[in-house]
Amino acid sequence: GYQRTMVLGLVTMALGAAGHWLVPWERFVRSRHREAVLLGWSLFTVVGIGTVPALDGAAASPLALALVLPGSFASLAYSRFRVLVVGAASEVALGALVLIGSPGTGTVLVGAVVLGGIATIGARQAEFHHEWRRRLAYHSLTDPLTGLLNRRGFAGASAGAFDGFRRQRVRVTLVVIDLDLFKDYNDVYGHLAGDDLLQWVGEELVASVRST
Repeated sequence: GYQRTMVLGLVTMALGAAGHWLVPWERFVRSRHREAVLLGWSLFTVVGIGTVPALDGAAASPLALALVLPGSFASLAYSRFRVLVVGAASEVALGALVLIGSPGTGTVLVGAVVLGGIATIGARQAEFHHEWRRRLAYHSLTDPLTGLLNRRGFAGASAGAFDGFRRQRVRVTLVVIDLDLFKDYNDVYGHLAGDDLLQWVGEELVASVRST
């Protein structure tokens, strides 16, 4: 009854907290298998959350509401495809609980709609996060005035170029360009005119090379 539900809920919370604190997440996040590990963890969480209410009245158990948690987390960290995968897994878990013990058609439909809504909203949110990360990466690597690579971006691009040279002997060319009398130009025409000149130079450089 009520006491069993409380005990199962507390045990689930304790196990979940232990998993989050004891698993070496930093190591996984920095590895090249990060996406696979995180997705596997989310699917494992869905299975774990689905197993607990199966011991407490299946879909009729209040603990079945916890199936909304994996999808909510996925929207913060995953791509749209992975969010939808976690959402589909949650729907499957709910369906399995319904087969064990259904609380009624109305409750089942509400649960399925809520989980589907979370997956849909989460997928959209994942797109927003991806775009924000893309813009942050762009602005962190480029000069805001000209749009050209800044010092950090140039360091990364040059490291990649020289890595290609070492691995495949791809030729690398470094061109150093100096704007003659740029300080005098600024002094005579003003810094706004100097900014316009730098922007024009940046546009000419971009137009003179391939996109790669």
